[in-house]
Amino acid sequence: MLTVHPRYWSFYSWVLDDFWAADLPRNRASFVSFYRPREAIFSMACHVCDAPEHVTIVGNVNGSRRISPKANDPDFDP
Repeated sequence: MLTVHPRYWSFYSWVLDDFWAADLPRNRASFVSFYRPREAIFSMACHVCDAPEHVTIVGNVNGSRRISPKANDPDFDP
């Protein structure tokens, strides 16, 4: 079944696959530095999406508390 909602586990699977394909050390520190910026962009995308069916997803996305104040800041550059 397809859904219109962005799903965190689908995003995480994609990032993990992308990390594994990159020529980076296979350790926690490397993964965290690779993952965090992508997670911030995913969270921002969820916040700025204006689709009515995505209204309830914002609070359920990791990083929401850090990103939400920046969602409407025109000077924010992810």
